[in-house]
Amino acid sequence: MSAGGAVSKILNPAERYELSGLCKRLDSFMIEHEIDPVEHNQGTRKARFSNPFAYNILVGRATLADSEVSFDPDSNVATITSITPTLRVSRSFYAHAEELPLLVHDLSISNTGATPITVSLSPDTSFSSLPEDLDLPAPTFPSPDVTCFVNATVVYPELPVSATFPTPPISICHTTLPPTITINPNETYERTFAYAVELAPSPTLPVSTLAPSASTAAALFSSHLSAWSARIAPTIVTGNSTTNAILASTMASLRSSLTPSSPPASPGGVPTNGYFGNVFWDSDLWIAASSLPFEPAAVKSSLEYRWRHMESARAHAAEHGFEGCFFPWQMSHSGADTSLAPFANVKEQHLGGDIALLLRQYFRATGDLDLAGDGGDGGRELASCIAEFWAARATEGEQGTYSISGVVPPDEFAQGSFFRGVSDNPYTNWVARQALLLAAELDPGAAGAGRWREVGEGLVLLFDEGAGTHPEYEGFPGGQSRNSGGAVKQADVALMYFPGDNHEVPADVVASDLEYYEGLYFEGGPAMTYSAHAAGWLEAGSRTAALRAFETSLLNRHTPWSVWTETRDPADHPSDMGCYNFLTGAGGVVQSVTGGYGGVRYREGGMRWRVRCGEEEGGVFGGRIEFRLVKYLGYALNVVGGGGEVLVTLVGEPAGGDGGCRLAVEVDGQLEALQAGERWGEGRGMEDREFYLKRVC
Repeated sequence: MSAGGAVSKILNPAERYELSGLCKRLDSFMIEHEIDPVEHNQGTRKARFSNPFAYNILVGRATLADSEVSFDPDSNVATITSITPTLRVSRSFYAHAEELPLLVHDLSISNTGATPITVSLSPDTSFSSLPEDLDLPAPTFPSPDVTCFVNATVVYPELPVSATFPTPPISICHTTLPPTITINPNETYERTFAYAVELAPSPTLPVSTLAPSASTAAALFSSHLSAWSARIAPTIVTGNSTTNAILASTMASLRSSLTPSSPPASPGGVPTNGYFGNVFWDSDLWIAASSLPFEPAAVKSSLEYRWRHMESARAHAAEHGFEGCFFPWQMSHSGADTSLAPFANVKEQHLGGDIALLLRQYFRATGDLDLAGDGGDGGRELASCIAEFWAARATEGEQGTYSISGVVPPDEFAQGSFFRGVSDNPYTNWVARQALLLAAELDPGAAGAGRWREVGEGLVLLFDEGAGTHPEYEGFPGGQSRNSGGAVKQADVALMYFPGDNHEVPADVVASDLEYYEGLYFEGGPAMTYSAHAAGWLEAGSRTAALRAFETSLLNRHTPWSVWTETRDPADHPSDMGCYNFLTGAGGVVQSVTGGYGGVRYREGGMRWRVRCGEEEGGVFGGRIEFRLVKYLGYALNVVGGGGEVLVTLVGEPAGGDGGCRLAVEVDGQLEALQAGERWGEGRGMEDREFYLKRVC
């Protein structure tokens, strides 16, 4: 079952491949409720329970081997095919794009032989050692073909059960697999199975969905494909088919784990307990931000999560002697602090600035501060709470300057002597400045607004005049516990430029910083380091260096399905194995295309674009790049670059109109209103030239 565009892999006998988003054998479902870290002594993780569709097909006593696995990002369907001289078996899986708790499995077995064949469906014992995370009641059978576990509960709740943290009841229902199937010669057995998990005391999906007939199965797939196609229609397309396949699979993986109704995505994605399902800075700066030009509603869900857990962040701040909102480095979906290395994690405070940076981008892209969707002012509240933290956290120096000390920056090797942290990391100070100035912008009449502006404008950005670079912290690199030799784990200072958008620094200094730190990076670092550098080099004016950085970021990608891992060799990072995708790296590479080759920035003056196609025809972008159905202030646009030209077409307007306002292009100080369906930019030679989209009333 496919909509086209599938990428396949012929399996060698010893190979067992897993797919991003959907595993080839889904051993378990994950639910958004977590396990008590004390009981399990490993931090929290998502509750798991066995998937009845993880099975082997036996012919006699022989297990049928997998011959081919394919994944189609156009339909988000994974398919396993097994072929023998007399049998062809196809097993497809997809998570329904509308019925979010529903996994659908299609089984097709064709007998091409001359005699009947009986196959057995046997549980895959390689997935038999799952933790007993759920207390399952005795099964019920609403129909002969459906098995249900009604009102199941989590065995070890993450927090003590209370009125503020009730343990939700869980209902699990699935089609009952037949133990054996007989297929006559020249006939095909086809059956669709469904598996539903709901946070409800009893199932809400009808039996007709849980044990679908052929017509119901067809309708299920049709509704899934329609919903999924609508979600992936906003996308990036280039003139290079290989790059298109990479971007399609990568963006499908991101959208599988981050939806407008989901909590923030953990770095390992939904179908894994990698990173224990916790929410990090990755969730805001790399994963959610990658969706902003295409699906801002998914970004809003991540910000709503931060707003909803402001009181947890205030309590965390008070516990450590701080004010305002201090978000734990790792959080669970309940808002609890689930940091695995508290002695170091408590110093990774740039997270508050990362959240504020995402909020600023979201607000400028949408004009929306109503994070809860209730007519409230959650965005302003969140910005103010984060600003309170930074205003109190900074210490005053000479001549009106302010410093921030005792932090661990994005370069996690920079832990300081005896884990005391470092001082005046430029990236930390930069995002703290943005957080403070954003809060003052959104609420200029607040009692603390003057202090926020004073501290924000006074935060120092270290600069070495002799070297022409920004040192990573005071005294870099000497006297530190892990990088005294100068090794840097991942992009740090470079993040000021992208995604931090510090466009006040001259291009030659940006280039000096990028060149200097590229010589220091730890080879086992994550892909988003070079994604940030690709965007930074383009702003500095070097397409050659940008392309080199972009291609380096692809070394953390694995064929054939563009699965991303934190390290280049997954064996160096065991949680990268299995049903896994390092969404941080995936989000980074998407942003290197939108923010780098598209030049997208969200600024006070509007949505900045500076489209560069990268290189000549036949290269990594094939001389052409298209950003389809980009969303900005309720409008939808197509932006296409190639052949020295950039064309902008307005293809959608805000529902109900825009109150007499229009979307316009500003270039060289001149405003031109966009007309629906008309292409702007023909004959102007706009490639690598800056222009802004802005709302004019």
